[in-house]
Amino acid sequence: MATASHAFPGQKSTRVRYELILGLVILIIVVATSVGSRGQFWTAPNLDSLMVDTAMTAIPAIGMTFVIIMGGIDVSVGAILGLSVTILGLSYNSLPSVLVATAAGLMAGLIMGVINGLTIAYLNIPPIITTLGFLSIWSAAIYLFLGGNWLTNIPSNYTQILVMNKVLGLPTAIWAALILIALFSWISARRPWGRYVYAIGNNRQAARVQGIPVRLTMILAYSLLGLLSACAGIVNLAISPLVQSTTGSGFELSVIAAVVVGGTDIVGGRGTVYGSFLGALLVEIIDDAVILLHIQAFWQGVATGLIILVAVVSGIIVRRKTDRATVRALASEG
Repeated sequence: MATASHAFPGQKSTRVRYELILGLVILIIVVATSVGSRGQFWTAPNLDSLMVDTAMTAIPAIGMTFVIIMGGIDVSVGAILGLSVTILGLSYNSLPSVLVATAAGLMAGLIMGVINGLTIAYLNIPPIITTLGFLSIWSAAIYLFLGGNWLTNIPSNYTQILVMNKVLGLPTAIWAALILIALFSWISARRPWGRYVYAIGNNRQAARVQGIPVRLTMILAYSLLGLLSACAGIVNLAISPLVQSTTGSGFELSVIAAVVVGGTDIVGGRGTVYGSFLGALLVEIIDDAVILLHIQAFWQGVATGLIILVAVVSGIIVRRKTDRATVRALASEG
């Protein structure tokens, strides 16, 4: 059984072509934005902001990649982020230790991911319905905890460590994202759990028959997404050290857009973590271009919607070409 997105030469070449095209699109937008903004794109503050924003989107995009490859989806990511940082902020205000508060926020994200995964795996409720329900529940919990107030007593440690501190000229946040991208790219390609994810996305029943722990794999994927969403919340606090009832609202669209634009098949079975990183970079560059070129802010939402639609259509085209290449490869081997 072909459990990877690179099982046959045609699949690999199609994937490489798609990512090259994606890289070319990024380059074109960067050049156009640089010219249109009269070089403001290349200023240090703008590049730092772009890198940190990309890290914030790319980190949960890792988990979303595995979830979508399995044929699932999670639209509660923004609410998980918001509730995680709410619990983090409340913990910091009631406890003296930043580490304890950070652990509480991360644990909250992990628990929400586990709940999502358990519900989907054992109750067999469609992921879109399950996570829409939890989107409302987690969002209501934010209002309940905050009571309409803002949390502003957020430690500056996050900003100092993730934004101000730099390694080789880049903020620490983007290095953290790159390390996670490399780690989970290796897991997806080399470790059994990564192979299980692809197998489930290609044919869940066949995967179960072959002894793959389908439910456990699903729970781990949603749990990972919950934890990484909480990590993105910490990056969000580094960017803007306050928590309000709308924190994280709409963030799921950016994450899903990054994954789909990065080449992950929305119906499951194919995709890569590093492709999702390119998708996150493209999404954030477009948002940055909207600001630098003084385009009205609502066009950011329009642009996000359009790139999702274009990516889905492109995915359909790529999938058809890949399937034909796979059939030819199988026929030649036979």
